[in-house]
Order: sequence, then structure tokens, then C-alpha cells
Amino acid sequence: MCYHDKNNNDKMDFSPNRMPLEDFGASNNVMAFAPPTFENAKFVVKDKEVSLEIKF
Repeated sequence: MCYHDKNNNDKMDFSPNRMPLEDFGASNNVMAFAPPTFENAKFVVKDKEVSLEIKF
């Protein structure tokens, strides 16, 4: 998982109702109303070249 720390305060910022105020992303495009678990976002890399594109 990664996030864009727009205000450089070294943390992910949330509104009072816990909605993210900064952009974020996770592997496997897990969609939920909470951060994805490691089990849902993990992926295996073996025997092939892999690239990761992060869209803003």
C-alpha cells in the first residue's frame, strides 16, 4: 500500500468520519470501506518481469 503525503506530515490524514483526505493505492485493486488486508493485497512474483504503474 502507498499513499501521497500531500502535506508532508509523515502520516495518512483522515476526516472526522475516517474518510481518507490523501490519495492512496494498494495492489490487486482491492475495493473496501477500510484499508485492504495484507492477505487481500499481496501478490506473488516469480519467473517473469513485473512492472507496477501507480496512477494519480
